[in-house]
Amino acid sequence: MENKCTLKLKVFLWLLLMDRLNSKDLLQRKHFNTQGNDRCVTCNSLTTEDSFHLFFTCSFAQQCWHNIGINGNFHTTFMDMIIEAKENFQFPFFMETFAICCWNI
Repeated sequence: MENKCTLKLKVFLWLLLMDRLNSKDLLQRKHFNTQGNDRCVTCNSLTTEDSFHLFFTCSFAQQCWHNIGINGNFHTTFMDMIIEAKENFQFPFFMETFAICCWNI
């Protein structure tokens, strides 16, 4: 089944998958000023703010996923996590829900 997401969301998901979204970690690798650290400000932890943390392992993101009913093992690889979450999702529009949730996080 083809996913009904807009092109903007498809590009966004591709950037997320390719680790090209501007997280603090990526900005530091590109030598941008990130105010001296690469720590996640969303969950106030000492964890490095990379794309995977920001969208999946951050406590804020995990609460968002839980609230919309997408549950998976967020401590595996990106593709394994998506496959498991899709298998556990109760509705046929998983990718659309997943894309919109990522966009809003």
